Amino acid sequence: MGSKVYGEVTTSDSKCIACEHGKGMVVYEFEYIHAAAPIPMNRVVYGWDFGILFNIKNEILHEVRVCNAFLDKKEMENLF
Repeated sequence: MGSKVYGEVTTSDSKCIACEHGKGMVVYEFEYIHAAAPIPMNRVVYGWDFGILFNIKNEILHEVRVCNAFLDKKEMENLF
């Protein structure tokens, strides 16, 4: 197999800082490894995070977008 999630997938609340400035979103963060890579590269742990923006109107989902321009956890703590 190729890549494998390494550890837990965590979520946190954030806000967009680009195209939907200030809009709330959920950020997903996880680490992964390339299990099929040759030694020692199969031991490198990579991290990735991304936000999901939902556009809901009158209880109907109109749009789902992936965002990579958002406030990190420390910036969110400073806001509140």
